Amino acid sequence: HPDESPITLMSAVLACATHAFSYRLKRRAGLNVPLVGNGMVIGTDVLARLGWRAFSICEDWEMYALLTAAGVTIAGAPQARVYAQEARSLSESWTQRQRWTAGRLTVLARVGRRLLTSPHASARQKLDAIAELAVPGPALHLGAALLLGCCAAALHPPPVAASGTTGSCIWMRSSSAEGRRTTGGGAIGAGTPASHRCTIGG
Repeated sequence: HPDESPITLMSAVLACATHAFSYRLKRRAGLNVPLVGNGMVIGTDVLARLGWRAFSICEDWEMYALLTAAGVTIAGAPQARVYAQEARSLSESWTQRQRWTAGRLTVLARVGRRLLTSPHASARQKLDAIAELAVPGPALHLGAALLLGCCAAALHPPPVAASGTTGSCIWMRSSSAEGRRTTGGGAIGAGTPASHRCTIGG
């Protein structure tokens, strides 16, 4: 239900981008697609040969790592439709993402070495799988981006316009024959470098 809240809408957009674009690009590059807990299918021949050995809090990520280390190909099914109830609030989403991140890191600690030393996975497949398990989710990315943005704004505040005016920089080009051009109440000289020209409104 993407329309339940802004959080469910963001989750729907992320899921669409992941399954419709990211995972398709992975398959075109010859890389395994991560398993999704509420929408994965494993063949009986694979289970008969390897069994089910994933018992962590993120069994889908653990099985993804184990199958990748064993050289089993994992492909997406973009035509399939799987529906699930997403977290409705930020607090619910935060708890969920914390659990998923902890689960991935647990899988990395348990299976990472086996994955890196596997003779059945290529070097780029190993690198991609390790990145999938180690990189934090989009919620942490957003939090880090906001924190860094606030720090940058605090350490390097934007310049203050002259008293009684407001300013906004624009990129313009003009030949020396154009002379002076007035824009938004301010004058722009033709000899001024394009990267330093600003309009000033009263």
